[in-house]
Amino acid sequence: MSAPAMVQLVGYREAAKVEISEGENAGLAVEYRNIVTSWERVGEWSGQAPLSLRTPDLEGRAVVIVQREGPAEILAAAAVE
Repeated sequence: MSAPAMVQLVGYREAAKVEISEGENAGLAVEYRNIVTSWERVGEWSGQAPLSLRTPDLEGRAVVIVQREGPAEILAAAAVE
């Protein structure tokens, strides 16, 4: 890898039901899934050694994404256990 990749931690909720109060859908309840609640750059990875991270306490679930800088190729993604 020529330049270090950025490591991002994405927190999300699996589902949430929202009561619609206005507009043409007023009175309906919509269930949304996989709602992103946080997106934080937590470090860089050179590809040379195993990656170890300390994750903050998150509400819900999280995934880690390893991506080249900018709008670029995603090199790896995994659920945080």
